[in-house]
Amino acid sequence: MYSHGITIIIVLTTLMPILPAQRSIRYRSMTFLSSIHGIYFRLVMLILSLGLLAGCQVSTTESGEEPEPPSSGSSAQASFESYPYSLQDNLLTDILAGEIAIEQGQQADALEFLSRAAANSRDKRLVLQAFQLAIETEDYQQAIKLAELYREVEPDNPRGHIMLSNANFRLGKTGDALEIIRESILALSEDDYFTLRSTAMFLSGQPGETILDDYLAHMEQYPDDAGISLVAAQLAFQVEDWERFSEQIDKTLRLIPDWETPAVLKLSVMIEQGHDTALTYAREHLTEFPEQKLFRITYADLLINIDFEDLALAQAKQILEDDPDYLDALIMAGSLLFNKDNDESGPLLQKYIELGGIDPQAVFYLSEIAKQDKDYREALNRLYSIGTSNRFYLEARIRIGRIYEERDGTEAGIKYLDGIAIRDQSELLRIVLEKDRMYQDVGDYEESRALFDDILLREPDNARLLYRRGLLFANMDLLDLHEIDMRKVIELESDNAYAYNALGYVLADKTDRLEEAYDLINHAMELRPNDPYITDSLGWIYYRLGKNELAIQYLTEASELLWDAEIAAHLGEVLWVTDQREEANELWDRALEDFPDHPVLNETVERLREANSGAVSISNEQYVQNMSHSQRLVA
Repeated sequence: MYSHGITIIIVLTTLMPILPAQRSIRYRSMTFLSSIHGIYFRLVMLILSLGLLAGCQVSTTESGEEPEPPSSGSSAQASFESYPYSLQDNLLTDILAGEIAIEQGQQADALEFLSRAAANSRDKRLVLQAFQLAIETEDYQQAIKLAELYREVEPDNPRGHIMLSNANFRLGKTGDALEIIRESILALSEDDYFTLRSTAMFLSGQPGETILDDYLAHMEQYPDDAGISLVAAQLAFQVEDWERFSEQIDKTLRLIPDWETPAVLKLSVMIEQGHDTALTYAREHLTEFPEQKLFRITYADLLINIDFEDLALAQAKQILEDDPDYLDALIMAGSLLFNKDNDESGPLLQKYIELGGIDPQAVFYLSEIAKQDKDYREALNRLYSIGTSNRFYLEARIRIGRIYEERDGTEAGIKYLDGIAIRDQSELLRIVLEKDRMYQDVGDYEESRALFDDILLREPDNARLLYRRGLLFANMDLLDLHEIDMRKVIELESDNAYAYNALGYVLADKTDRLEEAYDLINHAMELRPNDPYITDSLGWIYYRLGKNELAIQYLTEASELLWDAEIAAHLGEVLWVTDQREEANELWDRALEDFPDHPVLNETVERLREANSGAVSISNEQYVQNMSHSQRLVA
């Protein structure tokens, strides 16, 4: 019995005389050894993946004869052990020689070795590797041969058609390439949407600007094939030709009106182009095809984006009535009910996870529910289930730190954050900002300052850190230092609207430099005209300038853009001092119901309601004392 270890030794010992004789690559002496060392790990992994070492031995018959080679009818994926000993020897030699040639930069030689290994093994991974090498070396004729081999090995895999079309495109044979695509599309069913989309993405990646024209011209003889029309729509989507996208997607739906996939694609594009048209189309489509769950959930997403959450919840619940295990509806309904503090949220989210749902938001919601119930152990266990390979790993660890903060105090939260293994600079920044929040929540501004001072010694031009430290200085009444940091941010990022707004707001709220404050806030408004916080600042500076009508106009606009406690406090204050106290009280009562613990809102309401009824104007000194206004600037 021969072991594979012996086989590898034999191959390695024979490579020295064989390779130099076959190729001009310098495999002798230390060059050969360094090449072996450089590819050792990749080679071992390749051998393992091909199954070359899976059985550890090549068995022989009881009579000592070698087994028969695999018949022509054997699977193309037959294990390596089924090959004769001599074939294993040659195959391993070609693979090893190909890897060494790649390491040496001899791509053409590598292609020859790997192409032969692919042909002998008929292993799809080797065929694909050789094909990619053929494309890289611009040996497109060899790429065509390898693509044909892949189609023989994997006749039901559309990748082979894409490979063959790719090689023909690169040879300049556009017509042949598109004909291969046509044959592939005609062989697909309506369920093969992802293949159709991949085809369109492949086509959009071809050089030149005429690929959509070429495709439509080639496919003119098949006007009644919906798959061809859908690929055309997808291709138009990729190249952002919206007129022809509309033509082709509508044509697809005329051919197959109940095909859900193009209907969802059409709705998604309409959402980007305008909510009104999208809503109309969605309602009409669901009236005709109420059973389409993916379309309905896409419609529900649209409703959420335009703040019609109750209608979105109704859509999700309708899906669950017909299909209680529909994952997207489970997490949507669970999330919306969570936002409403509804007890039905937890069971829906738990079911989502039990059925294999992978959206970490479900874990976050369930952890939050447990935390609200003071079940800290359950909350922590939920978050610890998100492992290091998950892209939400850091977010989960930040939330764990908040649980320790709530349960055991700020020091415990900070200690946990200090123990998180930081993998890059962005994670370090995220943790620094979270520690800053923890310190500021308990009024420990000096610790926050020390935190920022330390990291800014190493990163003096980090605009985000400078901005946050500038806000901290405003809370500490260190207005000169606040201005220095904000002006440095503006120097580094001249289009940073929030820096202009923060500096302008603090100057308006805490100094008499009102004209300068107005210029800064007005410039921020030019940079971000629909930002609710900046709109609020503009209203506030008009109030400080005594222009109450303009103040009410902009503060009302800000409140319509965002229902926020501090914006409500500001608007209520201007209404109050302009003798519109009934409106002010109604506004504050609603805000206090939604934000009962907000410090700025509570301070404003208490200060004005307790004031003497004749004291309808508020002095600048009272504004200066209200330091908490700058909390809103962290946007």
